[in-house]
Amino acid sequence: GIPTPPGGWPDCVRWLPLAWGGIADDGIYRRGGALLVVATDASGAPQAVQQVMLTDRGTKAPVSAVPGGVVKRTTGRLAGAAVRLPGASPQIVAEGPETGVSIWAATGRAVLVTLGVANFARQRFDPGAAVVIARDHDAPESPADRAVAKAAAALAEAGAAVSIATPPEPGSDFNDLIQTGGIEAVRATIAAAVPWQNALYSGMAGGSGSTCRYVAPSFPAPTRPIALLSADVLTAVRAFLREVE
Repeated sequence: GIPTPPGGWPDCVRWLPLAWGGIADDGIYRRGGALLVVATDASGAPQAVQQVMLTDRGTKAPVSAVPGGVVKRTTGRLAGAAVRLPGASPQIVAEGPETGVSIWAATGRAVLVTLGVANFARQRFDPGAAVVIARDHDAPESPADRAVAKAAAALAEAGAAVSIATPPEPGSDFNDLIQTGGIEAVRATIAAAVPWQNALYSGMAGGSGSTCRYVAPSFPAPTRPIALLSADVLTAVRAFLREVE
């Protein structure tokens, strides 16, 4: 399962010991608890709550044994909200609670669990802030793969220094990685994140280690947000027009 950090879990993470139970596909009655997380806005005000049904080992609950077949239940407003796990910089952005708490337990780094890839780009960071997107290893060109690419581009355009970390096994996430490889495997994969600012993301590849193909740019990587660059261009154009009038 996911190891409990020495200092315990933060207030935004709770465990419900008995949240589901039923007959699984193998004909055996199974039951388990749920990971309960609270997402807040930047000021810390609660915005949404999500329950993730898990086994006692920390793996995903069998759908057939969960009443209604719903292993994740979300209530509230997600836009811009995140489950904020405190820690050291640079910050890590993760999609699901089980992925986020696995990374947090392994690294002690600050983690924002956005409860969905669509919420990645709605997070706000200071210009130049280092951000690691801890993505799932989705199939190349799948909707999820394209959503990650779009979110990374949006965050980079807003001024963040974006890197991407991908678990090695296709179809897996960082919760799967901590189950199979332990905390050292999670740490190593996060440390091996590929910097966005030194490469152009083209979204597709056939390699087994990543669904990303990186093409080295033929120009220096930008160091300033596009809004400031646009303002500089506008100022230069106005100065030129004044000179030729």
